[in-house]
Amino acid sequence: MFDVVIARFDGANFWFDQIDFNYDPEIAVAMREALADLIEPDKLNVPRSTSHNKLAYGIAYLQELEMRKDMKEERLKDAARRAGAKYRSYIDRGDTFTVEYTVDGERYTSTVSSKGLDVVTPGICLTDSRTGEDTSKRFDFQSLIHVIRQGQRQDDIYRV
Repeated sequence: MFDVVIARFDGANFWFDQIDFNYDPEIAVAMREALADLIEPDKLNVPRSTSHNKLAYGIAYLQELEMRKDMKEERLKDAARRAGAKYRSYIDRGDTFTVEYTVDGERYTSTVSSKGLDVVTPGICLTDSRTGEDTSKRFDFQSLIHVIRQGQRQDDIYRV
């Protein structure tokens, strides 16, 4: 990515001719590293880069953001599906995701960590009735769905 080539145009298609040996390869290396670190295009500082380099970087940056977003959403969808829930949507809040989903037709919203999908806020009260201890931190997103389903079946979930 970001390497520069010389291409020939036949009236319909561009065809690779050769690598542009007049181009500084350090620019491409620096831009690839910046993209890996997800440096915003307006904060990109690569010496000797041209407006064309910056335009190419901006396009690649937007594609990378979209790809990463899709991967996050697919991860949440997969966890919900495996637990038998229907994924609806999510909001990326940096370190956490707020996820909306349904379990057997009932809608829930929970907040989970973006790294391990551990429950931050379950969206329901998960207090041990014997000890009064908050047990929500014991679950990840997938196991929370199983707990919710069990609570529904035992009529232990009360909605106000």
